[in-house]
Amino acid sequence: MQPFSSISAGYRRWRHSKGFGVHSPFAYRFVRDVVSAKGCYYASARLSRLIDGLPRAARREYSMLFRMVARLAPHHILLSESADRRLTESLRLADTRVTVATCGSKTRGSLRTMTILTSSELRQDMPAHLLDSGNMLVIRNLRVCPAVLDEAMNQVRGGWIFADKDIAVIISDDAERLNYTDIRMI
Repeated sequence: MQPFSSISAGYRRWRHSKGFGVHSPFAYRFVRDVVSAKGCYYASARLSRLIDGLPRAARREYSMLFRMVARLAPHHILLSESADRRLTESLRLADTRVTVATCGSKTRGSLRTMTILTSSELRQDMPAHLLDSGNMLVIRNLRVCPAVLDEAMNQVRGGWIFADKDIAVIISDDAERLNYTDIRMI
């Protein structure tokens, strides 16, 4: 075991979560506005009432996903059929114009679709259209099946990957080279 390598990796992850060492302007704004944002949003009071009673990690994750929808403004959000009702409602609070549906429903594929699934759901099948340019994929519960992130990284051609031990966010953009940031998100 190499204790200094884990200490240095933890330090690097902490620095990246504050925006230091992140060189892409988009990635820097994503880290500052979504991951480490502490300010109030227009629906902060309603969001806190909605997620009150959830475990701390779930509250932090739902808040970060709320900020992500508010910042990235996807046109459509696809959730797993087993998604918590409070997650669906918190995403609708972020942007009332967004269409929130389950992955099993008949939705037409388009640009700017955010798909939020767990790693165990993606373990069976990783549809290629999830990582088309302009789409976003959020992989939750990454500790259950971390190999899913490797498979997704092999499929994406360009864009940004923000990964933690628990969650990964992939923003696909074929016009950009692939950027990977190991960051503490929740």
